[in-house]
Amino acid sequence: MKFEQLTIDQFQRIAAIEIAADPHIKKVAIYAVINNLSFDESEKVGFSEINKAYSEIESALKKLPALKFKERVKVCGKNYKLMLYTDSLKAGQLLEILSYPMDTEYQVVQSLHQIMATLAREKTWSKLLPYDGAAHAKRSEDFKSATMGDVWGAASFFMMASESYLLIMQKYSEAKKKTTDKALASHISTDG
Repeated sequence: MKFEQLTIDQFQRIAAIEIAADPHIKKVAIYAVINNLSFDESEKVGFSEINKAYSEIESALKKLPALKFKERVKVCGKNYKLMLYTDSLKAGQLLEILSYPMDTEYQVVQSLHQIMATLAREKTWSKLLPYDGAAHAKRSEDFKSATMGDVWGAASFFMMASESYLLIMQKYSEAKKKTTDKALASHISTDG
């Protein structure tokens, strides 16, 4: 299996497995993920086949930055345009993006389906539909089935282009919340 054919869900499960200490368990578990098998079924496969598949995945992971940027993707039968510049995002989209844990690469990967669903705007053949925040949970679930070949280039571009802006916004939001919380606590203590 080529890396670009992995779904976001498979990639997230592989990232979670990568922290496993035992190399044999890690390889068998990753083989199970990429072949849609149970762990027990994967243990029955020859170790040479598992090692070969694991080496291919490791090699593919090193090529992540080379995946092409796609601005338009099709997920679960719907066409989407990925809004990759922060100035093209609505306030609700920015707030959603800021709500995801993104302090580490692992957190970004585990939030990838949500990030992509937030950046996605449905597109019909003739127009770009308004962002629908109410449909975000469903869109996030749908994006778990998107392939890494379709989303990784765009996700990487967004994260690199927006990283400093998002950090500033996140720090500002946290500081604003603390100030609001203090003001509210002060107001409550003087009322009683």
